[in-house]
Amino acid sequence: MLGVLAHWRELGGTVAYGSGKETSAILKLVPYGHNGFKLWCGAFYPTSGSLAIWFQHLKAKEPFSEVTVREELRRLLNEGPAINIAESKLGLRPSVPLSALAGDDSVKAVERAFAYLVGAAMGPTRGQLSELSGEQS
Repeated sequence: MLGVLAHWRELGGTVAYGSGKETSAILKLVPYGHNGFKLWCGAFYPTSGSLAIWFQHLKAKEPFSEVTVREELRRLLNEGPAINIAESKLGLRPSVPLSALAGDDSVKAVERAFAYLVGAAMGPTRGQLSELSGEQS
């Protein structure tokens, strides 16, 4: 979890820590052209042992209002062997158990997905989005 949080920060994201029953690590990002608005991208919940991806909040902002962009984020996350987010969750806040991040392949999948998320939020062209996801355009 700490490595993924460090990677998120390297990509330009920030982490805010909650103060409720469970101290959560909330993943935020100030996207290009949003005048300081912060995207709420997800959260780590160490006590309950999960990583939530907040498609629900992302879908209200460009370019994530396009289902294809959220679908690509989901696809990249699902490249992790122990990660399986259903298509029906693209407008919700699905969780992945932290145990799914125990293997290097799953951690790398999450890191690639986060790189795609940040790249999409910063306003690249469609061709650049394909490059971020590893596809040929």
